[in-house]
Amino acid sequence: MAAKWWRATRGLDCRAGTHQLAPAGSSSTVLLVGALLLLVAAPSIAIDAPALPVPTIPVTLCMIDGAPELAQSGTNLVQNNELLSLAQAKARLRGLSVDLISAVFDQILGWPINIRYTTGFSKTLYQTRVGDGCNISISNIFKAARRETCNSACPLPANASALGPEEFEDFVCCLDFSHTYFSGGWSLMSKQTNGA
Repeated sequence: MAAKWWRATRGLDCRAGTHQLAPAGSSSTVLLVGALLLLVAAPSIAIDAPALPVPTIPVTLCMIDGAPELAQSGTNLVQNNELLSLAQAKARLRGLSVDLISAVFDQILGWPINIRYTTGFSKTLYQTRVGDGCNISISNIFKAARRETCNSACPLPANASALGPEEFEDFVCCLDFSHTYFSGGWSLMSKQTNGA
């Protein structure tokens, strides 16, 4: 019932290709955004989400490249770490992440947002942890228990500027993950032997 009300009052269009919705930093903010992602991705769920105040400055959402959730859509390629408006992102990127961001942050929450396109998982997650150019990261990110740990086992690097993009993994912790809103259907595979 609540899902129908949200779609009706927010004018969500569930048809593919509309850039509105493809088919099927505080903890309360992450939980609300996660609940809204679940609401958008599974419209039969009934959720009455509390209203959050609209930020006065744009929230920077870091989107990590990874098809099919996010991919380049044209010849005007987006560069790593490039900051885009929502309109620019919808014109130059495609995938489930773009559609969900548009539906949740623009249509439902009405928040001003910027989108930063990134290519390195570990560095982007670290930047989100310390608030360096990323308020929220959105992608097919593996939710490991260590990444949510926030104690003495979660250090800061002595010199972050000396690290390569994927050398940040030891410092990817103290993060607050939303509930999973999309299952990618992970599986193991190998070459068949003798047709078996």
